[in-house]
Amino acid sequence: MIECEIRPYQRIAYDRPALAGHEHHLVLLGGALTITVDGAKHDLRPGDCLRYRLYGASSFETDEQSARYIIAMA
Repeated sequence: MIECEIRPYQRIAYDRPALAGHEHHLVLLGGALTITVDGAKHDLRPGDCLRYRLYGASSFETDEQSARYIIAMA
């Protein structure tokens, strides 16, 4: 498990996962975060959680708010 924070107006993008099918469990603790996984966009607000498996491209993007979250990878 990792606790992370992304500052406002940031975009972090990955072309592909380090390991295909890698499972992630993310809980947004504060702010707002848009996660795009294999072309599907997910807008998260505090308390939202998202479970996903990575097979292709992904990105994490903030707007005027930072985002603080915990992510667990299996």
